[in-house]
Amino acid sequence: MRCHWNRVLARIDLECRSQASCLQRGVSLAATGHRRLSGLCFRRPFSAVGATTGNGSPEATRVRFAPSPTGYLHLGGLRTALYNHLLARQNGGKLVLRIEDTDQTRYVPGAAESLVRAMEWAGIQFDEGPGIGGPHEPYHQIPEGKTIVQDEVHGKVEFSNKEVDDSVLMKSDGYPTYHLANVVDDHLMGITHVIRGQEWLPSAPKHVILYGMFGWDTPKFAHVPLLLNTDKSKLSKRSGDVNVEDYRDKGYFPEAVVNFVALLGWHPGTTEEIFDMKGLTAAFTLNSIQQSNAVVIREKLDWINKMHLLRRAETHEGLKEMAAMLQPKIEADLGLLTKEHSDDYIARVISTLKERIKNIYDVPELCGYYFKTPTYTSEESIAYRKKIGSETLRAVLPMALERFKSSGSTELGSEDVKLVLKNIAAKLDLKLPVVMNALRYTVSGVKVGAGVPETLATLGRSCVIDRIERVLASVNASDD
Repeated sequence: MRCHWNRVLARIDLECRSQASCLQRGVSLAATGHRRLSGLCFRRPFSAVGATTGNGSPEATRVRFAPSPTGYLHLGGLRTALYNHLLARQNGGKLVLRIEDTDQTRYVPGAAESLVRAMEWAGIQFDEGPGIGGPHEPYHQIPEGKTIVQDEVHGKVEFSNKEVDDSVLMKSDGYPTYHLANVVDDHLMGITHVIRGQEWLPSAPKHVILYGMFGWDTPKFAHVPLLLNTDKSKLSKRSGDVNVEDYRDKGYFPEAVVNFVALLGWHPGTTEEIFDMKGLTAAFTLNSIQQSNAVVIREKLDWINKMHLLRRAETHEGLKEMAAMLQPKIEADLGLLTKEHSDDYIARVISTLKERIKNIYDVPELCGYYFKTPTYTSEESIAYRKKIGSETLRAVLPMALERFKSSGSTELGSEDVKLVLKNIAAKLDLKLPVVMNALRYTVSGVKVGAGVPETLATLGRSCVIDRIERVLASVNASDD
């Protein structure tokens, strides 16, 4: 470690003397604008400094998520935060958010705020941190032989001290480097478990050595596997969506993204794959985290998102929440007026399509006909009409129009619609799929979608009548 140890001790002691607050409490490495060393009560040597936990018990589980404000939260960071969250909740412990601002040259304005927002969206709750407070504010932040790191994931890992590089602990400007700040902060915040990415495993011996030099107990380490692309390259922004905001903006549910990242390197030991936060908290264990790297497969996320969509669709409240989430997307993509369609109607559309979509944001692109009258001008629509034939449309549509107009109800039930279509097929001596295709084309202009009776029932009697009249007028005006 490239720093005279007595200078480190002297500098920290000097900083402590200059802060009156140190007379009352032990504080961590301060970060008000620039990070400066503090952290020890007046006239106490490092070996005498005890870590205090939120409840005063040294045995209480305390974990931290300590990102650097150098960019936005990516999937790997979310997974690390999630594993810390689950361990804390499982053991009745505390989860601390600490912003590591030792690298001022890479600082990105707004990054810290973005990190917090992304984790709030994912449902990860911190007990201490920026904006929350706690007993360890502020929350911003080598001998010969072998060093042994006892890791909860990798087991006993030995490092030759000859291979531990000569790290700088204190910069020439008086500010601490990451390694020193990290160890001091973790100790003074009473952190009991350090869960972080596998890329930090080579740094672990430095931290273990520092704990030993200070005479402090070493926390438990758990280095979780790397996230890889399907081609086994390291996950990076160049390879596509990495930031949590990317998935939020594409309509994925927070519980689905959390479920997905939890399974990137961890397995419950059962066939169960769909979890909410409560289920994850009950099932999670550190020793179930695998050592091998995890491949991020987008199709798996799509499937998990669909499962959570189906769960939400089981309740009226869940459907209304999805409708409120989808409303702005529909308006933006289809150029509709604000609240042109009610949340109740959008909820019915989602319920109708729930088995056919993986993401509610699929609705405007795949099923825009629920919100706007089809133009029938796409190549797919023209080919579909040609396949059905104008003769069939001229036969089926007038009869359907008559039946729906004569209906005494303002609403259409899917079973009632099915009965009407069966009667038309029988009367015209046509197969039922022929009649259904004629009506599917008429109301949607596309050949794929939810069941025809369900589609007509969702659109409603008035809309169905209007579209039948439009298509019938077009067919009657054509020469074919």
